[in-house]
Amino acid sequence: MQVVELAGLVLEGSEAAFLRKIIDTIDCRLDRKYVHLPPNIIGMDTRYDEITSWLNQPNYEFLAICGMGGSGKTTLAKYIFNSSLKYFENVSFIEDIGSRCNGANDLLNLQEKLLKDILGGKGREVHGVSRGTFKIQEVMQRKRTLVVLDDIVERSQIYVLLGSGKINAQSKIIVTSRNDTDNWFDSSYRCRKYQMELLNYNESLELFSSHAFGSKIPISGFERLAFMAVRYCEGNPLALQVLGSSLFMNNNFQSWISHFNLLKKEIDSRIQDILIRSYMSLPFDSQKMLFLHIACFYIGKNVDNVITILEREYSAAIGIKTLINRHLVSVSPDKKLMMHRFIQQMGINIVRHGLTTFPEKSRVWICSESYRTMSIGKASNMIEAIGWMYKVYTSIQHYDD
Repeated sequence: MQVVELAGLVLEGSEAAFLRKIIDTIDCRLDRKYVHLPPNIIGMDTRYDEITSWLNQPNYEFLAICGMGGSGKTTLAKYIFNSSLKYFENVSFIEDIGSRCNGANDLLNLQEKLLKDILGGKGREVHGVSRGTFKIQEVMQRKRTLVVLDDIVERSQIYVLLGSGKINAQSKIIVTSRNDTDNWFDSSYRCRKYQMELLNYNESLELFSSHAFGSKIPISGFERLAFMAVRYCEGNPLALQVLGSSLFMNNNFQSWISHFNLLKKEIDSRIQDILIRSYMSLPFDSQKMLFLHIACFYIGKNVDNVITILEREYSAAIGIKTLINRHLVSVSPDKKLMMHRFIQQMGINIVRHGLTTFPEKSRVWICSESYRTMSIGKASNMIEAIGWMYKVYTSIQHYDD
């Protein structure tokens, strides 16, 4: 039995309360703080094997897991966490930082939870964010800890929580982010980046089938439909899970077709709510406008041509780099702008919703909608761009009858 920094308890108050304190202390010491993993996870063991060498590298503190929303970053972090926590003195998993970190009080709450975890369950009140950063930094220097910071939106959140001082050589910090982290870590920290790969066809089929049929393969008669669904989801685990679950135990062939056709027209809100966070976190309105332009008009177009067309109004060169860093857009080897199907659907959904109230600037790209909009009169003054038969005409902002 190893005894580390073990201190006795002083009897204060009633004997019953003192016994409860002892029980709580023991329970906290024995609690290994496993986090819940979703059922039917597919492909995590393979991805875990790719990064196990990082766990054995001293003075290599950080692992940054990056990728688009719904790609399985948090699931992989949980898998690593549960598989590795037994090798550390104390552990902490801070989830959904991006949606929970909106002000000083939120930061204090996160700091207090992190501090409690890495101190082995000893609660400690934090008076001010800077003081909290100092205390955490102090503990991280001497404790062999495993920490997961999930859904980091910007670099400053890491340094507010952990500080910038030296970390115990045996400690490991995992960061998940839908942003690119290449410029987040200076010389004081060493980081390995892991780009989250979407599932391959066989992994996708198994994950979809497990949620849709309760088995690893499609049931007889539904193989073709399962193939269509897997191709449609393009390897995104969240989409495969949502689509599979929505069809679970539904063995009516025509109902499947109807539901699948609906999903091709309208993205599921559970997927949209995850993906839209990347769009909402864009720092400038011009970058949001640029993203919507690309989603509606420029997928498959040469990136240099798009920059030439949109540079003046949207600073497209730097804007496209930002969209790439946020995993909203990618560029193919032949320099074509690419976008995951669901991200494009999310962008189109934003525009379609806005068109119902004729926002100040918007886009239409379907032939019938273009004709109807241009015949309205005043409303057409509000159009940012019009596509006619999927041929794009940009900067049409003041069309008159």
